[in-house]
Amino acid sequence: MRTHNVFENRYYVTANIIIERPLHIGKGVSLEPTGTDLPVIKSIDGKPYIPGSSIKGVMRSEIEKILRTLDLQKISLNGLRLWACDILDEGERCIPPRKGLNPQRKSREELEEECRTSWGVDEEKLTEKILGNSCTACKLFGSTEIASRIYVKDAFLNGDFIRTEIRDGIAIDRDTGTVREGAKFDYEIVPVGTKFKLEIIIENVEEWEV
Repeated sequence: MRTHNVFENRYYVTANIIIERPLHIGKGVSLEPTGTDLPVIKSIDGKPYIPGSSIKGVMRSEIEKILRTLDLQKISLNGLRLWACDILDEGERCIPPRKGLNPQRKSREELEEECRTSWGVDEEKLTEKILGNSCTACKLFGSTEIASRIYVKDAFLNGDFIRTEIRDGIAIDRDTGTVREGAKFDYEIVPVGTKFKLEIIIENVEEWEV
């Protein structure tokens, strides 16, 4: 089980992201009177890009699905459980933020108490306990308790880019299921075929994690 205390390895992953369906990563409602209602996020030079945090979020979501499937099928790696907690539900996190949220899992406070009882104040032992109680996804992507081992850079355009496109949209009333009156809007999209350069750095991981 590797920690961040000692540098052991680093992997660089580069690839192209090729847009296969119209892409919209918004930056919120536009304040420009002549602009589109929902513009895409752009870099300082006015060109669209994909934030690294968005890419990392998609990666984590997909890997969590795989890990949950493996866990349901009781598939492990040399006895090591492969699983993913629900990071959005405090009670279902691998390390809940407070005591009593989940009787089957220990909070950071409880892990600190165990360390003090056995070894006194020992940050290294506490780190080992936190890692030992963390799910596979949190060990790789990080959590409120441990740093991420994966760093995804913002993906900028790679190659020629012509322009974004503006599409029309309508809002649906969720109660009636019909078009909401006066709710027409437009939004900006990045067209199919656009290429972005993806760069990922992975540090201090086991070979099987890569």
